[in-house]
Amino acid sequence: MNPEELVWLEPASPVGDEEIAKVEKELEVIFPDDYRAFLRKSQGGMPAQTDFKLRDPRKTTAAVGMFLSTAPGRDSDYIVSAAKILSDRLPPAVVPVAIGPGGDYVVLDLREARPRVLYWHHERAGEPAEFTFVSDSFAGFIGQLYEPDAETEAELD
Repeated sequence: MNPEELVWLEPASPVGDEEIAKVEKELEVIFPDDYRAFLRKSQGGMPAQTDFKLRDPRKTTAAVGMFLSTAPGRDSDYIVSAAKILSDRLPPAVVPVAIGPGGDYVVLDLREARPRVLYWHHERAGEPAEFTFVSDSFAGFIGQLYEPDAETEAELD
């Protein structure tokens, strides 16, 4: 699946390069091209395809509750506010891009030359298993999303 195939239950407006650059400056990061392209299409919101698999023995399925917005608004939705709130718990250059139903986050790990997507388990903060690898790219992460069935939804609650 690519970003154009996502079905949005609560879509957000796309943003331009100027708005993206403001967020990058505020966070002191440069987003990868695939994430920038995603933001140009929809810079936040809730998709119908929320679930993805994790290679983690303690949690095998996770979900996106909402992609964070690049537009200032409610602190819980705004990527800059979320990054600041979590700054004492996440390493520098690890940026939250989506929040899950239970308070965990999908994050972009921008510490290396090649960005990757990780899942941050907030209840494991400080443990070696605090992060679970999800994808080598944001586009790869989007490609993993699928619509949940009722049984999976019950497991995530």
